[in-house]
Amino acid sequence: MKKNISLILKFFLILLILSFLNLYAFGIIHFHKKETLQNFPTVEQTIESGQEIDGKLEGYADVLYPDNLSYSGDFKNGLFDGKGTLWLKGKWKYSGDFKNGKANGNGVLAPHSGESISGKWENGVFIN
Repeated sequence: MKKNISLILKFFLILLILSFLNLYAFGIIHFHKKETLQNFPTVEQTIESGQEIDGKLEGYADVLYPDNLSYSGDFKNGLFDGKGTLWLKGKWKYSGDFKNGKANGNGVLAPHSGESISGKWENGVFIN
């Protein structure tokens, strides 16, 4: 029984590590001295709804990116700007304020399981 619990714990630890590596590799989250949420992808996207002006999204839009990444919210000059929700299906979700493509203002970063980070963000860095 003890051996089974040990294997289960190892499995979940490996799953957690792989989740964070996926976020890091995709450039969504970086860990410095503070939690950060910045450097959003500029890869091919599927626009579910929204308006493009001069090839850049403006106003509210729903966008699907590769690897189960989605964003619903405000855009300005093609960047996340205003209120929005960015999520990686089955892994985490950030809901809050954005400016110039980065988490900026009040917001909540909630992993699929575990403790949320809630408070003020500045240029993609969690402040408090």
